[in-house]
Amino acid sequence: MANPIVTVFEDIGKWFKSIFQKAPSWATIALASVNVAAIAFEGITAALAPALAAVADPIITEIQAKLATAVQLIKSANATSSGTVLATIEADLSQLESIANISDATTKAKIAAIVATINAVIASLPAGTANG
Repeated sequence: MANPIVTVFEDIGKWFKSIFQKAPSWATIALASVNVAAIAFEGITAALAPALAAVADPIITEIQAKLATAVQLIKSANATSSGTVLATIEADLSQLESIANISDATTKAKIAAIVATINAVIASLPAGTANG
């Protein structure tokens, strides 16, 4: 017959193991965050008038490339480099937001809200990514 005390501790051990196996890694959280930022970024491109494409497209292309680079760096567990790339995305978003040709107040407000959302997502990444 099994020792009841040993059995209880084995059950507790199994329970702890099940909990810790379910905790997402920083990379999982970071990838999810970058994906949210990418989806939010699509809102900026949708909000811009076609006339602004010539000014905004180079910045948009750069941000999209940096988001893809960040994903690859996160997947390779390169926290420092992914943080650097994400920080430059924040600067690019600021540049995109300040395009002087956006005169429509509603469009400016939409873009400002999306930029704020993306910056909040980047700032909320686990230590070792954008904050590390």
